Amino acid sequence: MLHKLRTTSLVVIGSLLLTIGLSSEIAAQKGPTQGEATYYYGGTWILHQDGLSPITMEIQRIGSEITGKASYDAGRQGISRGTVQGRAWSETYEPIFMAGVVTINHFEVEIRWHDAVGVYHAKDLTLANTPFSSLKGEAWSKAAPNVIVGWHTDAVFRKLPPVAQPAAQPAAQPAAPAPKPIKSSGKAKAEPLKPPFITAGQVIAQPTMPFASVFMGWDGGPDHPNVEVWMSINNGAEIPAFSIDLVSQHPIFKQPKVPAIEMKLSKGRSYRFTLRDGGFTLSRVEFYVP
Repeated sequence: MLHKLRTTSLVVIGSLLLTIGLSSEIAAQKGPTQGEATYYYGGTWILHQDGLSPITMEIQRIGSEITGKASYDAGRQGISRGTVQGRAWSETYEPIFMAGVVTINHFEVEIRWHDAVGVYHAKDLTLANTPFSSLKGEAWSKAAPNVIVGWHTDAVFRKLPPVAQPAAQPAAQPAAPAPKPIKSSGKAKAEPLKPPFITAGQVIAQPTMPFASVFMGWDGGPDHPNVEVWMSINNGAEIPAFSIDLVSQHPIFKQPKVPAIEMKLSKGRSYRFTLRDGGFTLSRVEFYVP
């Protein structure tokens, strides 16, 4: 179960799938300029291999780095599991035969199984106004690179929003006057939040780490037992919520009530978390991770 991708691109435009040959003429143009991959690629999805068992990928992408785990049904041997390590990046060219630029996204990972290492490589062409893309490429065993197997995904991946500059912070407000002392032996009690709600605590960041921690909690209440948590990064499209250590579609984000969970989030981005039940928004919280 070892493979890699090198291929043409599968791009979704509306309901139409276009297979686009990546001509060697592109490489003769100005560039390439390397940058961040256009699409996220994170989450849980199925990697279909030609003539081999499909692989379930559970990965996340932080910057260009891709990490996670993979598994497949090995028959009588049970479920085989492996670790995923790789990267995603883009190359931008200025073709001489057309106006504008051409961006090619690269996806390359290795899966380390108990008995072998598989290499998977793909690249896709990003077209303007194309919010989704799929992957199609080639894979091979690291021990036998001449034996190449095709692979593809049915999943489609959203574009990442551009990294926005942090918004100007509002001027500090004067401190509220101290509350009057309570004329009893009891202590003042904060009013509990009434569900449905989602909350976020203070951002906790270490200078040497690329991420910060934010403790979050939510409660859908008795009327909303099937809530889900979604997130938006830098005001981009909403996607299933994830943390650096928790992939999207993790069961925790579908629990109706979570008193507190540590979310590890990349620095330099604004986040919006939304509590939903079906297509209805119940509550949301927004904050910036400096």
